[in-house]
Amino acid sequence: MTLTRLQFYTACKAFLDTGDFNPASDALFKRYSEGWSWKEHDLFPELGYLSRSVLLLGNLRDSRGYSASDYPAELLLEVEIQEDNASAEQSSEEVLTCKQYVVYSPTFQIPALYFNGVALTLAEIVRTSLFHSQALPTTVTNYAIDAPESSFAMLSQGDHPILGIPCWYLHPCHTAEMVEEIMKEAECDDPEQRWLKAWFTVLGNVVDFRTFSGDA
Repeated sequence: MTLTRLQFYTACKAFLDTGDFNPASDALFKRYSEGWSWKEHDLFPELGYLSRSVLLLGNLRDSRGYSASDYPAELLLEVEIQEDNASAEQSSEEVLTCKQYVVYSPTFQIPALYFNGVALTLAEIVRTSLFHSQALPTTVTNYAIDAPESSFAMLSQGDHPILGIPCWYLHPCHTAEMVEEIMKEAECDDPEQRWLKAWFTVLGNVVDFRTFSGDA
């Protein structure tokens, strides 16, 4: 099952507007759903997308040897270093601000996750709390994370489909099949709402949606 753009719009609005979509009994999914807001297109509301800001933790020491100068600044995460005064010379806690977007992909007819900011390389991004580290393939290049079993890069660069700004994004190939497996096991009066919830569940195996800053 895929979604039309109108179905994506309807599901996102329901996701934001109804309490039934993120019930208090589903504590994990409630964390996934926090902080999102719908951003309207200036001329065409149905071309909008979900957006939120999250705070991540990460290590800026890049053991793979990449540096921030290897990447366009627009693709890197914004970094704020908060140091403990008692041990500032020995250690630091890096707090990273990341902008996340859920955007409709007309090619695959499903949502896709985009994110961006400034100041981290891809090799450093994969070591932040944005991802579940055990879920990522080991092949990380300067510009993509390649999944050995797929002809598409799992994580790569591309312009935001609505804003036109450089982002990283998780490639949506095979996502629909995994969502459909979840849909087969669930009953719901509103399949569009259930589809989006299943989509978050699938991506939640790779992305830690629980990290949230409260700044949409």
